[in-house]
Amino acid sequence: KFIEAEIELDAKNLKKAHSICDKIEASIKKEITNVDRATIHYEPLIKKTITCAIPVKDKGKIVSEHFGKAPQIFLFKVNKDNRKIIEKEIIDNPYISLDRQKGIKLAEHLSNKKLDTLILKENLNGKGSGYMLQNQGIEIMQTERDSLEEVISDFNFINVT
Repeated sequence: KFIEAEIELDAKNLKKAHSICDKIEASIKKEITNVDRATIHYEPLIKKTITCAIPVKDKGKIVSEHFGKAPQIFLFKVNKDNRKIIEKEIIDNPYISLDRQKGIKLAEHLSNKKLDTLILKENLNGKGSGYMLQNQGIEIMQTERDSLEEVISDFNFINVT
């Protein structure tokens, strides 16, 4: 017997997507008797929105110089078609009081929120949080701007209040 399926995956990494398909194929062969071959084809999930984050301070008005030490994170969703911000919130950094690994913990936290893009001042190259974010397929974009409104404008997001 032969089983073939097509699935959509929200996997930004090609190796990870192949690994997921391999695991599904192995599970099918294990769980369903008399299956000689299972083939899973995948297509990337086409998202209509992107989730972005910017480390901020001063009640969300100023972009923080540091990722892990930022008091808050401006978290928002953007419609990919018209670049309008459709959801937004400022969340407190739950790891700011840690002595070590603030950035890694915050990176994990944001990854769990299905983050697509992080916009920040700090260069995370060579840092644990940078490796973790890149491994999760999260795009890291740099800015030199101080004001949150300037960053939103620079990236052509339309802030609908």
